[in-house]
Amino acid sequence: MKNLFLWVPCLVALNVYGQNQYAGVTGGILLSNNNIRNSQNLDDRSAFAGGLTYTFHFNERLTFGADLLYLQRGFRDDIYFTDQSGYVEEEKLFRFNFDYVAVPLKVGYNFGQQLYGFVNVGVMPSFLDQSVIKSETFDANGKQTDSDEFSNIS
Repeated sequence: MKNLFLWVPCLVALNVYGQNQYAGVTGGILLSNNNIRNSQNLDDRSAFAGGLTYTFHFNERLTFGADLLYLQRGFRDDIYFTDQSGYVEEEKLFRFNFDYVAVPLKVGYNFGQQLYGFVNVGVMPSFLDQSVIKSETFDANGKQTDSDEFSNIS
């Protein structure tokens, strides 16, 4: 009789609907760049992107999701100063680093039985957390001659 009282709640508990809320951690590498007119020496900034994610399934097809993400964006620009003959006298390296806190809000639609797919549409408000511009100057021999850093430029 004692075993019957233990097994009945387990059997009843197995006959419930599936999970409809999902929470997790997300992260990875983010490559970002900027498209500035007449600039040819821009390089990507590869940095961290990650945070928390939450999805709620209203039913089998419709979902709502919200994330809290920390995103590091930016780019690098090399500027060369030459004399009249084209000899590089000085090189300036600029690193533009922008860190954001983003809150993507999305609505999704799931479809398919044998082959499953989904579509998400949403907005992503982002708030600038920190901005840093680093400048390094090198002479013609590649020796660093100067360095500056400017923080929280707006």
